[in-house]
Amino acid sequence: MAWRLTCCELIAVSDWWLQLKCMVLPVAGAVLGGAVGGPVGIFAGLKAAKLAAFSGGILGILFTSSLFDYTALSTVALRC
Repeated sequence: MAWRLTCCELIAVSDWWLQLKCMVLPVAGAVLGGAVGGPVGIFAGLKAAKLAAFSGGILGILFTSSLFDYTALSTVALRC
């Protein structure tokens, strides 16, 4: 028995195929963007984290050295 589609069934099948083709492009773009953009985003995030850690360490050293009195520490250490 051969498959025979009526005109309405043929339009329904072609609409379904067209919808599937229209859905494939955004999904493929999302997968490709995630595959390419993911490592780039991780690399940029790591660079930003390194910069934040380094600058935070420098600022911490600068501000605590002005707030903390190291001479009191040296006199205590000399007494022991």
